[in-house]
Amino acid sequence: MEALFRQLVVGVVPQLVPPAALPRDALQRAFLDIGEEYPYQQFQVLPGDSGAQLSNSPSDLVIMQPGVFQVQTPVELTPELARTKAQAILNTVSKRLKVENYLTCGIKVVAHVSAPGPVPDAKAFISGQVMRAGELGPNFYGGGVKYRSFSDDLSLEENLSLEPWIGDNQFIYVDFDVQRRIPFQGLGDLSAWLDDAFSFVSGPTMRVIDEQAGNS
Repeated sequence: MEALFRQLVVGVVPQLVPPAALPRDALQRAFLDIGEEYPYQQFQVLPGDSGAQLSNSPSDLVIMQPGVFQVQTPVELTPELARTKAQAILNTVSKRLKVENYLTCGIKVVAHVSAPGPVPDAKAFISGQVMRAGELGPNFYGGGVKYRSFSDDLSLEENLSLEPWIGDNQFIYVDFDVQRRIPFQGLGDLSAWLDDAFSFVSGPTMRVIDEQAGNS
């Protein structure tokens, strides 16, 4: 099995002391700096002067608010390019808005995986192999499974969801979400955290699906 990566979402919560609105001129400079390498078609000041959003599409945007700096980007070629883009944009935002300390970091990786068998059927695979779902009625199928992990101190939470992709029943929809609830300084570790998230989907997650498909 091979993961077809589709979307990456990265968010960090800045530690602003005292909490304050983000300067509009700094937001505009961040937009210009980011656009030198990653052009965005729209720059929008959010209601109430609560920050700004850069966007190309609903799945390709940057949010800059006092409560979160977030990058959402399609994974168009390789995970490495998406990781580099997210890291570079957040570095620029951090520099322009003069933020060094953060409270939490969240990473979401979305991928599609072809359901096994000569006639791929994700609903049948999730219901019959992964969930062992019983018969509830002709229109019911196993909607998916969720795996969770917490560190002993609860500062790290990982959630993995596997479900049939309603857009194409030949594919399994994979959603891996990581939340780090511990203060950190700078974004030097972000690249490694992103690599870890992609590696978890391409490694342990694929092995679980392979084992259930009888391909291990």
